[in-house]
Amino acid sequence: MNVSAPTGRVAMPLLGALSASKARLEAMSNALRLELAAWKIPVVVIEPGTTETEIFARAGAAADAAMQHADQERIGLYQAHLAAYEKAMDRFKPGPVDKVAEVIVRAVEARRPKRRYAVAEARTLGAILPKLPAGLRDRVLAGAVGLNGIKP
Repeated sequence: MNVSAPTGRVAMPLLGALSASKARLEAMSNALRLELAAWKIPVVVIEPGTTETEIFARAGAAADAAMQHADQERIGLYQAHLAAYEKAMDRFKPGPVDKVAEVIVRAVEARRPKRRYAVAEARTLGAILPKLPAGLRDRVLAGAVGLNGIKP
């Protein structure tokens, strides 16, 4: 079982490092699934949506600490982006952890588990957005996080 995120399949603006790490996990899971198939060992990816965990608070604290040591001129370049992103994120309500736990239990107990289990909005982000034409996908993502119309 590997717990990924929709950002592994759809890179999100301002979350490039997270998207890259989850894309790596997706690639590793896909390769491992093929490598272990001879022994009938399943490799399953659990893809929760935004979930009520401490990760967002910890990430915010780490970002604040990093900003204290960063060049203020460079931070200024992203000020509009950061403000728009924060405003957009205020609209999202993280889902309960128990929903993710239920899916993990279902996958573990399954006789023949699926390759991927998506939870909550991960179904939309991970399944629909990757199929959109790149330009449309970019506009949808930029709009979702409030980056449309930001001028340097």
